[in-house]
Amino acid sequence: IGTGIVTVGVITGTDTLNGTANGILRLAPGQAMSFETNNTPNGYHVIDGYGPWQLLSVGTASSSATLDFTGLTGYAAYMFVLELVRPATNSVTLLARISLDNGSTWKAGAANYLYASYGVDSAGTAAAASSAGATSVLLSGGANIGNTATFGLSGAVHMEGANSTKHKQLRFHNAYISDGNLNVNVIGTGTYITAGTAINGVSFRMSSGNIADGAILCYGLRG
Repeated sequence: IGTGIVTVGVITGTDTLNGTANGILRLAPGQAMSFETNNTPNGYHVIDGYGPWQLLSVGTASSSATLDFTGLTGYAAYMFVLELVRPATNSVTLLARISLDNGSTWKAGAANYLYASYGVDSAGTAAAASSAGATSVLLSGGANIGNTATFGLSGAVHMEGANSTKHKQLRFHNAYISDGNLNVNVIGTGTYITAGTAINGVSFRMSSGNIADGAILCYGLRG
């Protein structure tokens, strides 16, 4: 449809809008449209085409060192949907770091992060992990990710209040097949230790080697 203003008349059951019956517009994921209805003398009413979660960007890995998301401002919460993120190197873990300067630097101090997670594999073995001072937030728990071509980690990472001055949590629920060919389920949280500054970037990387393939979708939730 493009960008601009489209003026239409009253839509009834027999009218069409852009060639679609009954004035129905179908938008692909990540697209949006706003409508203004002129209820003179009551002025204009805006109907927003977005749902509650807006797709902001997509990072697609191809032997990538990191998948970075910056410019995270203006939303009450962010969700990163991980789709079959596979490491190039076998027996590694997935990590997250944050930025306070839109990706110019990524916080990686020896005690920048706290995290705690609970996990279990398909053999019933616990795969928990925790740290009271780490260089990254560990998103894959206490097991290692396998790099077989058909493997990959999938799940979601949530962050609320990114632009507040309080401590922000990265809440995650991820699943993958380990280097021991076991299914692993991990739930946990992590936080950047220093409060008082807005987080405007999140970076994903492996503990060693590149991200071979897979994708991460970044969504924003408006308050």
